[in-house]
Amino acid sequence: MGYYLFHILAGLAALTLISEWIERTAPSNGRVIRLSWNWTLLMSFAVCVITGFALLTPLESKLRILAFQFHVWGGTTAAWSGLYHTFKRVRGLLT
Repeated sequence: MGYYLFHILAGLAALTLISEWIERTAPSNGRVIRLSWNWTLLMSFAVCVITGFALLTPLESKLRILAFQFHVWGGTTAAWSGLYHTFKRVRGLLT
């Protein structure tokens, strides 16, 4: 059973680098990029929470494994997005 965490993290790292590059080369797109990352954070958090609650219910074995995989993937994406969000705004928090 593969969780593909390395693949997810590599994809998120690539998206982060692309976001940074676009924001530097075309600052007018900064709002769209921030909005996209905020939606990614919200949706991945929702997936993590919903599947977490689903794991508290009695599920068939295959469905339980699938829910756990989505829980891990959603949590990984939410953690990355949340940390990226924090690092982008830490300067504003400290001033």
